[in-house]
Amino acid sequence: MVMIPQEEWQSLNDKLDRLAEMIENRNASDRDAEWLESEAARKLLGVSSKTWQNYRDQRVIPSPLSCTEKKISPSPSSAFPTENRT
Repeated sequence: MVMIPQEEWQSLNDKLDRLAEMIENRNASDRDAEWLESEAARKLLGVSSKTWQNYRDQRVIPSPLSCTEKKISPSPSSAFPTENRT
């Protein structure tokens, strides 16, 4: 058994509560996220189909191996290289 002052315990408990709330909020926002078809995401980012495939091959973007539909979650375009945009 470890004994700590009540004040430290309350501070730790408050931090854990805030962490749990952050995790719950993140999970809720992920459930509500809009998913784009691969083709729509490619066009939104302004890259060619060949570049899009290269991104998959180089694992710049995820490649859905077991999905029948290729959908990705939208993310800031700054996450992708800019030199191949059309």
